[in-house]
Amino acid sequence: MRPLRNRILLTSVFILLISLAFVPTIVSDKNSSAAQNTSLEYVIQNSEELQREKVAVKGTATARLICTQIACRPENPCCNSCSGDLILESGNNTLNLDFRDSASGCSGDSCNVDCQPLEKDEEYRLEGILGKSNGELVLEVTEHRKL
Repeated sequence: MRPLRNRILLTSVFILLISLAFVPTIVSDKNSSAAQNTSLEYVIQNSEELQREKVAVKGTATARLICTQIACRPENPCCNSCSGDLILESGNNTLNLDFRDSASGCSGDSCNVDCQPLEKDEEYRLEGILGKSNGELVLEVTEHRKL
């Protein structure tokens, strides 16, 4: 009787391990704080299915800037002012970011630009709800962590 019970237990553990290997990389429960990592490319390719889902992606925080076009003098080469939005980049893929609960964006001059709440050109892991705004894909960021 005991060998049969052990065999059943081992089979159950094996089935559990196999099922865990196939857990999706996207968490459907918007209230869950445990979204698993997925690539930015995957999120963009599957954006229709992932609308209003919680996702976690890694990428580089980048600034999408607009700058004035004043012809600066040599003694003041940084005379143009710049401002813009933060986006997430990975390879050729980009994703607009929305930080609903905090001020966000970039500003500075043609030589130095500061961004908040992320640092420009740094790697991050972002979690949030995927959506669309004005026809563009946007991640409403709920958590961010510098890598």
